[in-house]
Amino acid sequence: MSLTAAAPVLTAQDHEHFLEHGYVVVKRAVPPETIAAAVEALEAGAYTGRVGDADYRPVRAEAVAECVTDTVHAAIAEIFGEAYPFDRSRHGDDMPRPYRPEADWPPPRAHIDDDYPTLMPNGWALGLFIFLTPVRPHGGAFVLFPGSYRRYQEALAASPDGILGVVAAPELAGEHQEFLAEPGDILLFHHLMGHAGSENVADPQTRHALLSRWHPHARIVPGDKSLTAMTTIEKANSLRHQHERFGTTFQTPDDGRGQGLARPGNLTAQTLLPVQGETHLLCVDDTQPHVIQHARSTDLSHWEFGEPLPTFSHPVDSLSLFQRGSDVLLLVGTAGAIRIYRSRGLTDWAPLHTVPEAEFGVGHYSTSFGSRTARGQVLFFVSPEQPTQVRCRWAKAWDQIGEAAGDEAVVAEAPDGRRITGLCLKPVFSESGFALVADLAEPEGAGTRPFYTLSGDSASYPDPLRPLAFTAPTAPRALQVYRRARNYWIVTYLRDQDGQARLFWGVIDWQHEPATLREITTPEQWATALEIVGVL
Repeated sequence: MSLTAAAPVLTAQDHEHFLEHGYVVVKRAVPPETIAAAVEALEAGAYTGRVGDADYRPVRAEAVAECVTDTVHAAIAEIFGEAYPFDRSRHGDDMPRPYRPEADWPPPRAHIDDDYPTLMPNGWALGLFIFLTPVRPHGGAFVLFPGSYRRYQEALAASPDGILGVVAAPELAGEHQEFLAEPGDILLFHHLMGHAGSENVADPQTRHALLSRWHPHARIVPGDKSLTAMTTIEKANSLRHQHERFGTTFQTPDDGRGQGLARPGNLTAQTLLPVQGETHLLCVDDTQPHVIQHARSTDLSHWEFGEPLPTFSHPVDSLSLFQRGSDVLLLVGTAGAIRIYRSRGLTDWAPLHTVPEAEFGVGHYSTSFGSRTARGQVLFFVSPEQPTQVRCRWAKAWDQIGEAAGDEAVVAEAPDGRRITGLCLKPVFSESGFALVADLAEPEGAGTRPFYTLSGDSASYPDPLRPLAFTAPTAPRALQVYRRARNYWIVTYLRDQDGQARLFWGVIDWQHEPATLREITTPEQWATALEIVGVL
């Protein structure tokens, strides 16, 4: 059965609680008879796989789906607001916690969902738990870290690829709280709220709770709306609101457009990474092809070049920075090999590993959610002996890449036997949608052109590479992703301007066909891009 909500489900205090703490509770949102029928169906069925893993297959039954009542939908709608309609489906995965009195109950360690978190909602904007059985202390509670989402927003704005290295830090996560519920209670939480599961060591009854995740049809973009005009979900994802309401500090980039960043010669390689409020640029130009230059900027317009990296014995062909957690890796393509370096502060670089017979290296991390085959640290590259193929190798650690036989695959192949001269790979949607962009040599040596392909598996692209449209007057190459949102990239790339290869900024909105790299040429375009990724 379902209920029809005749009045608002959430009070003004509920909305404020969500904004301050990152979650809100609605008591008795699901009637007892609906709960009882769902528990009976779950106890009669059997799930497969490991709860929470990619292979988990929960019990499906109409009685379980009926727990997502009209009242539940109404609560979601009130947080989203009228501007963000959503699919009012009835679904939820049971996350059972059976009684395990022999198990440990260690201090909860905060995490956030998604292998590739973004500042703005990506795969989902609201998490929903519907509790079907009582939850007692140490009885398998969902553990909250109230207010953590706002601290994580600050960390993501400063270092978008470093959040997973600090998400459990006490100064960011804060104090934990077991959520003790009664049957029929629901919990709605922000996509960046720190949380943890816990063992049931205290209650002989299996804890049953349905988990689902929700996102409206449209991408959530507060933009330049006044704070009073924003819906609750917009306020919760607006750095401007967080600064005004909670005093949170953020650094907003200025105008990064223009006639392109120029160096004394032609730029031949580039890669950027925002870290602790500064954007670091590493680049090479053809006047010093053995030298990697290092620049910093806080506004993306003014760059301060400092000491270059140590000189290489051969010209540098490609650069790619990769961060997951605290460590930053630099993948340097030179002399037909990829040399991998590690740094904590982007100043001192220590050699980590060399992968021979490989060019144009790109780093990635994969779990079973993002690939059926690749696991752990993944290197995408082109073999000089097979320059028409994109390949990948994976290992538990970066210094083990290429050592285990069989941990390698052909990812994609260029059409018409074209040679691949550059790679970029990043998620476009949550942890289950990826884009591979490759520079392909034009026939008869007439430069290169970007091609792309999309896949739900980061290590397999069955659809052929096809041309990536672009608005720039000359063909982009050496593309790098600066920041991401739901089906959206802000990118940098090289192209020719006034007889010189320079660095430019652009965006790719993967929601639109055909996929097009649009160069940023006006302050308005730059502001829109920053609003979509959430830093304005």
